[in-house]
Amino acid sequence: MKIRYSESTNELEITSSKDNLLYLSKKLLEDGAQIKATVEENSKAVPYDRFLYGIDIKVLQGKLVDFQVNQNDTLLIKGDCNKLSMLSEVLLSLTEDWNIAEDPTYKHIHIEHYSAHYLSPNSISVVVMYA
Repeated sequence: MKIRYSESTNELEITSSKDNLLYLSKKLLEDGAQIKATVEENSKAVPYDRFLYGIDIKVLQGKLVDFQVNQNDTLLIKGDCNKLSMLSEVLLSLTEDWNIAEDPTYKHIHIEHYSAHYLSPNSISVVVMYA
């Protein structure tokens, strides 16, 4: 899984395999879960500014889901367990009818507060895709 972030546009992209998406969707409900990301040391994160090193999960009762970047260049996903469960279902939907023979660059989803009622309006916009 690769996570790229652009501070100027306040957007990030998670590029993942099917197995990593399944793993992430399961871990979203575990308070304190940590997931490592792949960082290509000699590679540019273009068109984003930089790579992030992983994901931290924080379950907070009664809160909308919020994607934020920590000072240690990790993605923090926090929110109520029920709301995180909704996000998990969205991620799982990307893994349905998986056919790697199809061009994977077109299977993606945008997760933004104005289209996802479980997401905080302060959250970073996220694109999740598989490759």
